[in-house]
Amino acid sequence: MSGPNDNSVQSEIERIQRIHLDVVDNLDEDLELDARSFLPDILQFGVVARDDEGFNGVDLVLVFGMVDLEYGDMKVYERINKNGEVDLGVACMVEPGTFTDGEYLASFNCPGIVFYLQHQDLEDAQAVFDDFVETIKTVAKELDGVIWDHQRQPLTEETSQARRQSL
Repeated sequence: MSGPNDNSVQSEIERIQRIHLDVVDNLDEDLELDARSFLPDILQFGVVARDDEGFNGVDLVLVFGMVDLEYGDMKVYERINKNGEVDLGVACMVEPGTFTDGEYLASFNCPGIVFYLQHQDLEDAQAVFDDFVETIKTVAKELDGVIWDHQRQPLTEETSQARRQSL
């Protein structure tokens, strides 16, 4: 048996359902924005040596040259773009993070290197990120290293793509 308020109850249910859908839609948009806001200012992935002796300085310099990384004033390697700005950098995993040069290069060893990218300063962050990942893959292959993500776990394609999409 239907009562006189059935239409008003049904209208109220429909109104609540519309509000719910609006909230869910807004929540999805907010989550996408939040993913970007939680992205750290500096993205970093590492390459860790499989060999206990680590990476030798001479080998590092040769491979860095292959991928157009230049030794900078801060004693780290950098990729310089056509505007003379740094797109990405590479530091030693061992404090203070710098690389030696000159006569001490042959005796220099480090267990790993850290690639870093300050995405907020970049004109086309996704393009630079793609170059960043390709450079890391090349260096890891040439040095026989393992690529680590930001949580010191082997880098997966899913993690890489999630970082890229967040830019």
